[in-house]
Amino acid sequence: MELKDGMSTTSALSQKPVNFADKTFQIEIKQKCEYKVTQIKKIRHFGYILKQEFIPYFEKLHGEYVETIDKGFND
Repeated sequence: MELKDGMSTTSALSQKPVNFADKTFQIEIKQKCEYKVTQIKKIRHFGYILKQEFIPYFEKLHGEYVETIDKGFND
C-alpha cells in the first residue's frame, strides 16, 4: 500500500527483485510511477507515487496477495 500513497526512492529500490538489474528496475518503476520531489525544512525528499491508471491493478494484486497469506496462516 505504501507505493500507492508514496514511497521514498531508497525504499522502492530496496524492494527490487533479485533477478532484475538495477537499471531495468528503475526504468520499470518510472513507467508505472510518478517521480516526486518534496522539500521539508530545506531538505529534499525523492519518491515514487503509483500512477492513477495502475491503481486498480495494484489493488487487485494486493488483495490476492493478502488472501494467499491469510489462507497460508489458516491452513
